[in-house]
Amino acid sequence: MAMIKCNECGKEMSDHAKICPNCGVENNIMFCPECDKQLSRKATMCPNCGYAFQTNSNNKTTDERGENYNMALASLICSFFGITSIVSLVLGIIVLNSNKGKQNSAKTMGLISVIISSVFLFIGFLWIIIYSTY
Repeated sequence: MAMIKCNECGKEMSDHAKICPNCGVENNIMFCPECDKQLSRKATMCPNCGYAFQTNSNNKTTDERGENYNMALASLICSFFGITSIVSLVLGIIVLNSNKGKQNSAKTMGLISVIISSVFLFIGFLWIIIYSTY
């Protein structure tokens, strides 16, 4: 971690600070972790050593997929197994509630898992009722 001067107020601040703690101006400077060369915060690769910075594309995919995407996937998988249909139903409802008002793949998978698990549960209860009378 290096100390740099703010372009606005001239006070020292950390190069990792997103904004100056003194005046609030955005810090657009960072240092390469490999060669310690000063770069713009928007850099994706260091021109000096070739170090590739990780981008924030994960945030974008989270927005596109929706909240609780992995839970929706687990719910969808569980919905195909009769014993875990109750678990799938609960997980699907949680995913649907966390993605209210949004249209994304997590909400779609949650809806499909709720429908499939409801059908399996209904068939299971019918099977129990029909065959328990014999």
